[in-house]
Amino acid sequence: VNIIPYNSAGDATACREESFLTKILPTPPDCTTLTVPLDGDTDVPLDSGLQWNPSASAEGYRLSVGTTPGGTDIVNNLDVGTSTSYDFPSALPENTTVYVHILPYNSAGDATACPEESFLTKTLPTPPDCTTLTMPLDGDTDVPLDTGLQWNPSARAEGYRLNVATTPGGTDIVNKPDVGIPPS
Repeated sequence: VNIIPYNSAGDATACREESFLTKILPTPPDCTTLTVPLDGDTDVPLDSGLQWNPSASAEGYRLSVGTTPGGTDIVNNLDVGTSTSYDFPSALPENTTVYVHILPYNSAGDATACPEESFLTKTLPTPPDCTTLTMPLDGDTDVPLDTGLQWNPSARAEGYRLNVATTPGGTDIVNKPDVGIPPS
């Protein structure tokens, strides 16, 4: 800055130029990205939490999580402070696309145009259906003492446990040994 006083006789001469540095105003932080799980991951465990990269100038993060794009049915604009992780209080829904929006902020405002990321949760296995005896048949009488047991296969079975008893619900003859998969 050069201030030059003047009057009717003219301008002042050899006035010294002065300078100063203006304050740098803060700018909103940059967006961040998920690190656990990664955007697009599949088969994510239902008890998974979230982790993301820190944004250098962020003073905090707001988190929204839902089961639809832009949704907030799981977490609704929660301020997690400076933490770069979040553990859900309960399990995520199975076989569901989960949408995550992380919004870094600081005193200058919110990050802009941060993308929403998503991942697909695991599908839990379904227990097998029950099966029925094929030999001897339910209700048969006069069954020989040395008769082996046979049953229909169950589509999703990885093995079978067997109870044999002389009373309903009992286990006095055989008590739940793992008999594996019987030969067909």
